[in-house]
Amino acid sequence: MSQSLDDHIARRLARRRKILCLTLKELGARTGADFRRLHKYEIGATRPTPAFLYELARALEVHVSYFYEGYIDQSDDTYSALQASLSSADRDLMNSFFRLDTAVRQPLETLIRQYASAQPGSVAIN
Repeated sequence: MSQSLDDHIARRLARRRKILCLTLKELGARTGADFRRLHKYEIGATRPTPAFLYELARALEVHVSYFYEGYIDQSDDTYSALQASLSSADRDLMNSFFRLDTAVRQPLETLIRQYASAQPGSVAIN
């Protein structure tokens, strides 16, 4: 399923707000924005300006890059070539992995790399 960057940012915004147990009104108090405006951002009806996205990141105690983490541009030629070379099960696993939050993904990535490097005859794909 393809997801636009705007939809991805909207989902990340809503997820982080809920993780912090903030209401839209409380987030509005932190940013100076009306809760209706924030709701429109969260459902993807409108998109925040880059400057306001920075304010949201500060209010949600994350780096602005948080909103972009895990986004895959499926129109990218490199992504398309990689997808074509994978089995269906591998594609499903890769897509599931990239849907994880970075906080979960990073330790898993470290573990996988350590395990793979310990395997005799392992082949690196570049």
